[in-house]
Amino acid sequence: MTRHDDASTYADLLARLGDDGTKELFRRMLEQALQDLVDAELTAHIGASRHERSESRSNYRNGGRPRVLSTPAGDVELRIPKVRVGSFFPALLEPRRRVDKASRICAEIDEGVEAFNTRRLDHTTFPYVFVDATYVKARVGHHIVSRAVVVATGVSGDGNREVLGLEVGDSEDEVFWTAFLRSLKDRGLSGVVLVISDAHTGLKAAIGRVFQGASWQRCKVHLMRNLLAHVPKHHKEMIAATVRTVFAQPDPEATKDQLQQVVGMLEDRYPAAAQVLAEAETDVTAYATFPQAHWRKIASTNPLERVHKEIKRRSNVVGIFPDDTSVLRLVGAVLIEVHDDWQTADRRYLSEGSMRLIGQPAKEVTAAETPALPAA
Repeated sequence: MTRHDDASTYADLLARLGDDGTKELFRRMLEQALQDLVDAELTAHIGASRHERSESRSNYRNGGRPRVLSTPAGDVELRIPKVRVGSFFPALLEPRRRVDKASRICAEIDEGVEAFNTRRLDHTTFPYVFVDATYVKARVGHHIVSRAVVVATGVSGDGNREVLGLEVGDSEDEVFWTAFLRSLKDRGLSGVVLVISDAHTGLKAAIGRVFQGASWQRCKVHLMRNLLAHVPKHHKEMIAATVRTVFAQPDPEATKDQLQQVVGMLEDRYPAAAQVLAEAETDVTAYATFPQAHWRKIASTNPLERVHKEIKRRSNVVGIFPDDTSVLRLVGAVLIEVHDDWQTADRRYLSEGSMRLIGQPAKEVTAAETPALPAA
């Protein structure tokens, strides 16, 4: 493609973006992408990222200077890094290298995200899979709607974590979840014995359909929120402490016995809360049949919640996405960073030795005491 053709492609892209608000969104996304490229080029130039200790380091960062760059999307404000010794100027901003190539940058990001999100997963097994959704605002046609961003992560047989997949959709019914889970299985996901998630509509049925024989752990944190919605505000803290005793028991039998006792204690004063807990008995205590060393980390979707917080932090800068493709581009880039960080972490999420204990009885420990309920 010639430089003229590239510029024409970019101009056509801007023309299709529509109103000024959407063009402003693209300008901000372009600004962030260009800044990331500048920072990445500096890292390659000096041989080390920020705060990294590296034998290949040849220089050090020394602040930066602002630079306003005019583009077809509008002016973007960049920070050009300075170095202690010599000078640095990004090749992206050199004469004759115009930012008309922003569409090419986006295309390269899309290709990277697509490759990551369709890679094979049959290099190992994943006994534990975490699945959950967060939400962003995006345009669909002429309307701004809430879009479900579904993320799946897994713990492999050696105890390491990986990001497994990402999907964006407009519903959370069984068809949506089934298609997403099947896409993971089609890519080679295997060895799943427990799926941890919130009680999203249709997800439990989809898990049973796609991962036959696997258990489902309903996130205990989400369950607690649902239960406490039926409790007066001034009693929530004590009721929460009472329910938490269920998850402090030493073995599966004691866990279920304690849950039933707590249900009995709640029935008279808080019948709706008692019903929520009773109906969740099997699903919220599924973790207790797995190695006790894993209980704290597989009883909820908290590990995935931290990933979602990073997604929200980045997506809040954008506000409203112009389409699903832009959602996948940004969230996919975030997830690639998360995945890479997990691969280079000093410690495994769960020890390799403890992963070999899956399927064996849990070790017994001393049971926790149950606090008394408050007076009505």
